[in-house]
Amino acid sequence: MLLWARAEEKKMSKHNWENLEKRGVARRVIESTFQQIALMRMLVDRVGLEEAKGIISEIFKRTDQKLEKKNFPVNLFGIPIRELEACEDGFLSFKEYTKGSLKTAIQDKFHETDFIEDTNDVFSFEIKYCAAHAVAKEYGNPEWCFPWCEIDEVVYPAMGVRLGFGFQRSGALSTGASQCSFRYQRIK
Repeated sequence: MLLWARAEEKKMSKHNWENLEKRGVARRVIESTFQQIALMRMLVDRVGLEEAKGIISEIFKRTDQKLEKKNFPVNLFGIPIRELEACEDGFLSFKEYTKGSLKTAIQDKFHETDFIEDTNDVFSFEIKYCAAHAVAKEYGNPEWCFPWCEIDEVVYPAMGVRLGFGFQRSGALSTGASQCSFRYQRIK
């Protein structure tokens, strides 16, 4: 399957990405999505969309659980979870870390984001444009970006337990919503 996925990545690299490049999305940003989209496409071709989604979810859950069990300094996202836990206010530290990550994604044109609420107890935003979603859609099926949205569903609830917040989402681009919503609320 990995060989098929690599062949798919090569096909993706030859695709005309002019529509995304006109939006200002750099070729390196576009190419950063290829591996997961190619793997998702290969899974979907072999087992169907719903089974592929289940496999991706299970891989993310098991991997994140193993990282936590082994007390790795980072989680599945690569977020320095232990460092954030060590801060006086884990939620506020997480919020500032997330804002910095979003700033980079916005500068790279990976995301277009609307910030909704930013208080001591709530941080929420909506991603209106996501390069992973755009690449998957342009290449044939927007649902092939599912891994990007599903990892949020696995990682943020587990992080919230450790850092004192709840995570809610009303929709994701990969499942047909007009945006990916993110709401983190301090648990008192």
